[in-house]
Amino acid sequence: MAVESSAEQAVAPPQFITLDQTLICFDVEQPSDARQELMIGQTMAGDKPVAWRIRTNAPTRYCVSPNSGVLDCSSTVAAVVVELIGNRYNPHHKLIVQAIELLPDESAKTIWRSDRAKVVENVQTIQLELSTTLLNLDHTQHLSTESSSAQRSASVTSLLEQSSTVGAERVKELEALLAMLESDTQQMKKNVEQTLRLKEVLEKNLVGRNETKVELKKKIADAEVKMNALQEKVAKQEVELRQSNMSKQMQSDQCVVS
Repeated sequence: MAVESSAEQAVAPPQFITLDQTLICFDVEQPSDARQELMIGQTMAGDKPVAWRIRTNAPTRYCVSPNSGVLDCSSTVAAVVVELIGNRYNPHHKLIVQAIELLPDESAKTIWRSDRAKVVENVQTIQLELSTTLLNLDHTQHLSTESSSAQRSASVTSLLEQSSTVGAERVKELEALLAMLESDTQQMKKNVEQTLRLKEVLEKNLVGRNETKVELKKKIADAEVKMNALQEKVAKQEVELRQSNMSKQMQSDQCVVS
């Protein structure tokens, strides 16, 4: 008789949807409310519809449109706009995306109030990473100036040259050095990934800034046209007023003489 393990095998979370990004980085320095677009795609094959929704612990700070929907064979991708109201970011804010398979007898309006949606194993939950451009730039600057990993890696050669251990102790020492190098390599890969993600965010923000610049230039041009028209109108009225005053003065003088 086989002996069963006392540790239960972890159940893999369901995979109903994919996101084009999990980092939502807001450009809070722009004059209008910062916004980011999120693409939600369906991963389930066939004709099984998937209901999704976005939840937050700060509903008065974030405008999400749309905040829920259904993905099926006729619509496998949904575009969602996340807007930060007043550009008032707080690191304690949270945004999560949830998805669940929609059964034939269920509707998108009632699925999230059902007992089945309360079972964690039935729902896919993805937490979005919220940040701002300034915070990410500061973080990336720290990554570029951080030298601890580089210094440790550079000292490996020196450690090997100075070491006098042999046999099993030498093997342990080399294994420890290998573990250190692997850790440094993983950290470097993570830093590179974060930098590349920030690059994508900055490129999107740059496009938004350029669009804002074009809009502001147009508003300035329209305002200048209106201002010039008002100045001409005021100048014309001033001339008419002076002429009217002169005419009244002449009439008054004529009355005095007569």
